[in-house]
Amino acid sequence: MKEVIVYTSSSCSACRTIKEFLSRNHVEFEERSLERPEWLEELADHYGIASAPAVVVDGELLETALPAIAEALGLDF
Repeated sequence: MKEVIVYTSSSCSACRTIKEFLSRNHVEFEERSLERPEWLEELADHYGIASAPAVVVDGELLETALPAIAEALGLDF
């Protein structure tokens, strides 16, 4: 199973869409809120970005468009 991490913020509608998509497709993921400084720092240090949404699959930062996420996870879109 692939490790999926979704970096989010509470005011992010795209974050909600991505989480709903993953849940509908029975993909387990870890949510990391950028409102916690350690997750914001991790995202910035490892991937060079500091905004939500950000989706990381097996250590690789993905484009956050649903078709790209689906392709990376082998899902139909």
